[in-house]
Amino acid sequence: MRIEQTDTITKQTYQSFQQLKEKGYVLFLNTGRSFHAFGEFVYTLPFDGFVCGCGTYIRYHDQVLLEAKLPDDKIQEVLDFLEKYRIEAYFEGHRGLFCNQFPFAYMKGQIESIVKRGLAFRDTQDLTFHFIKLSVHYPDEDARVHFESEMGKYFDCIKRNEDETEVVLKGYSKGSAMAFLLQYFNIPNQNCYAFGDSNNDEEMQLAAGNSILIGKRLRNLVDKVTFVSKDAAHDGVTYALQALNFIPKKKGEA
Repeated sequence: MRIEQTDTITKQTYQSFQQLKEKGYVLFLNTGRSFHAFGEFVYTLPFDGFVCGCGTYIRYHDQVLLEAKLPDDKIQEVLDFLEKYRIEAYFEGHRGLFCNQFPFAYMKGQIESIVKRGLAFRDTQDLTFHFIKLSVHYPDEDARVHFESEMGKYFDCIKRNEDETEVVLKGYSKGSAMAFLLQYFNIPNQNCYAFGDSNNDEEMQLAAGNSILIGKRLRNLVDKVTFVSKDAAHDGVTYALQALNFIPKKKGEA
């Protein structure tokens, strides 16, 4: 799991992933980010595949197993609706990031933080514009009610915090991706382990036979998971893997 403040993983976590690979385990990174929004660092990690955009894109090595998208004829409808209610948003596609014409204070800050990771945004007028999810900031409650009621036919809305809502293609989630992979690889549910550290990991963890919560910050998930580990900054992945006997403890460790 990444350390949120630095957007990195510890050296020990990296080594633990390598140990799992050497033992023949199949490793997937399951994230809400689109495939394009990772940054080069992620591609150096020892994963066999990626689940991106809340289950809308699944890649195994160089093979794309699943790629969902909003139909072309619905895209302008969404853009018109955002403009009507002056809802600021940025869009994630698996081949690009885009933002609309209303980058006010909140969303401007979010976009700038992403740009600092070395990623670039294009305008929605770009000919390559397409998206599978978007993050929105409502100017008022009226805009929220109208968007979530009228656009609910296309999307599921996940409130990330008081300022931002994540909007994902309807019917897709980290949990649906987990179910897809279990069927694809013909893996029994009890042989699947899911590691998560945020509320949007809940469906993924509940879809797996074994769920590991990294850190105790999310009290609402503590009683739902199989194992509660240390947080990411204190090598929670490694701690859990050792406790569950996937990898050995180093000499001298309790």
